[in-house]
Amino acid sequence: MIATPAYFTRLIPVLTWFLPVVSQAQAPSGVQVLKWCQQAYDSATTLQEDVAATMSTNNLTATARITFKRPGKLTVYGRSIFGAPYGLLSFDGLTWVKNGPTGWASQDSPEKGIATVTAVSGNAALSVPAALFHTSWGGLAGVKPKGPATMTELKGRQVYLVTSGGSVPRKYWIDAQTHFLVLTELTAMKTKITVRFGPVKINRPISDKEFRRK
Repeated sequence: MIATPAYFTRLIPVLTWFLPVVSQAQAPSGVQVLKWCQQAYDSATTLQEDVAATMSTNNLTATARITFKRPGKLTVYGRSIFGAPYGLLSFDGLTWVKNGPTGWASQDSPEKGIATVTAVSGNAALSVPAALFHTSWGGLAGVKPKGPATMTELKGRQVYLVTSGGSVPRKYWIDAQTHFLVLTELTAMKTKITVRFGPVKINRPISDKEFRRK
């Protein structure tokens, strides 16, 4: 059979009809993208990252400088939404939290420490430590995506957008190549909380001296 121009003309509508089906089949699920994201954090033997949070109410801001080293060494230092310094330290199975001038207080676990600094940090100190320690509080495993992930662009960067379900939906923008978090956003009590994740530095030498109470 010889493929004539008329043959291709008849074939084009058929191929076009199939294109949306193929595109949807290639879109990864939200669960799969979150799994890739968790694997990205699991691949880090060390990690350093600066994170910033903003809250639409009163334009509150907060920061978190995260330093991590396996197994189980973590420091988070930053400025809280109230403008006071705060800190989180986990080392040798012990965890402490510092909030303002009150000094360091012992915590039962890294997860309890992460939960304690979540609000004061405007969520800046939540997602990355939770992913590194696989905690239920703020961890990726507990996220229930609503529908498939979508590919989009964020400041010239290809990212996956995953939206969670539930009473307080949260949006996750995840780098399409590295699979690390780029941005998260949620709205609760009419306040939009946006968290921006800076460039991630992983698998570089970090001295144990970094994990001390300051």
